[in-house]
Amino acid sequence: MRKIYTTLFIFFCIYSYSQQLSWLRLPTFPGGVRYQPSSLAIDGKGYVGMGLDSNSQWHNDWYQYDPVNNSWSQKASLPSAARDHCSSFVVDSLGYIIAGEISGGAINEVWQYNASNDSWVQKTGLTGGARESGAGFVLNGKIYFGTGYVGGSNLDDFYMYDPANDSWTQKTNVPGGIRNAAVGLSVGGRGYLGLGAYTNGQTFHTDFYEYDTSNGGSWTQKTDYPMFNGG
Repeated sequence: MRKIYTTLFIFFCIYSYSQQLSWLRLPTFPGGVRYQPSSLAIDGKGYVGMGLDSNSQWHNDWYQYDPVNNSWSQKASLPSAARDHCSSFVVDSLGYIIAGEISGGAINEVWQYNASNDSWVQKTGLTGGARESGAGFVLNGKIYFGTGYVGGSNLDDFYMYDPANDSWTQKTNVPGGIRNAAVGLSVGGRGYLGLGAYTNGQTFHTDFYEYDTSNGGSWTQKTDYPMFNGG
């Protein structure tokens, strides 16, 4: 009898755990199918927009998802050309959309989104030049951004954007070679960047680096990503 109770208890625990991991379908994004849109999370709400649709049309529209009401609402569109492959960051509850691609090619534009009054303001463009599919992270109220793709070539340059004075400063290039569509994140006061594609788009990086802002900024290689062979 004890074995039966033990078996039932284990089954109940597994069942309860599986229920906690189940998916809940949310309201469909109202802008339709999109490829490479931009997205932000500001003050407990999600923002999604721009991107390329299934008819190869670029968009500059913008939507807010409210998880409390489980609903979408359309917000002010980006007051500039429709685009995709942008990079998105949040600093002090303000969103930043950096670089990307429009119908004429890659751009270096920077736009700030203020969710509190649903408005956009253009900021100083990336001094390193136009690009799409760049990567970066936020540390100490500043955006660190670089790499990407432009004109048939990948990049490895890297910059710091200071929102307080709306200025860019070049930093040490990302080690490991040129890349686009890399992964960037920040944890515990350090930035991390790695992976991404080589120029031919068919072979990929598995390397990963830590960025320390002290003494002007420096990179340290960390353990390679283990779940991909780079081929």
